[in-house]
Amino acid sequence: TTIDFSVSQSSYLTSETLTINQFSYNVMGMTSFTFNASSFGYGPLDISLNAVNYNGVSSEATMSLYATPQPTPLAHITSPSPGEHFNSTSSVTVGLYYSGDYLTGESLQLSGPSGNMTINVTGMQSYTLSKLSSGTYHLTYTVTSADGLRAVSTSTFVIVTTPAEVSHTLATTVSPVAYAIIAVAFIVGLVIGLVVERSRRRKPPAPAPSPPPQ
Repeated sequence: TTIDFSVSQSSYLTSETLTINQFSYNVMGMTSFTFNASSFGYGPLDISLNAVNYNGVSSEATMSLYATPQPTPLAHITSPSPGEHFNSTSSVTVGLYYSGDYLTGESLQLSGPSGNMTINVTGMQSYTLSKLSSGTYHLTYTVTSADGLRAVSTSTFVIVTTPAEVSHTLATTVSPVAYAIIAVAFIVGLVIGLVVERSRRRKPPAPAPSPPPQ
């Protein structure tokens, strides 16, 4: 809360004092004063400004305010949906929604395989993430009010390898195995063929010699 004030003939003043519920502040030479109304408790605030000049003449102005508690802020991650999957070549747009007055900050925290980071998203309705490694990521969106109240929303999403990358990996892995099987089959067939061929070229055994004549 900010109070604006002015005093005529300010160059002749010796003191300016602002009092809020019996707490006094020196505001000499100032034209405004900012304070946290909630620190005085909720309810009536009696405010007075007293000015004194060189002749000892004083003047005072008063006013009253009533401090009411601020509503608790709300925070919501509208996208992605919890557990939603994205290809590794895609970017992820995080949708942000909040309600509440006098917010002092909004932050988006990302944690996952690509590391942890905290992003200042004050005043933003969305934030886009890109070039993320495969795996599961956690999002935390935090909104803070001037009264120190916080609202938190969380979500998760998953980055998966694209189908094209999977196909390429399988082809690279399977091909050498297929070639090895073909090569083994060819060698085995060649060896068997040689053995069969050699067995066909052997000469028949010579006949047994006749017994000597009697």
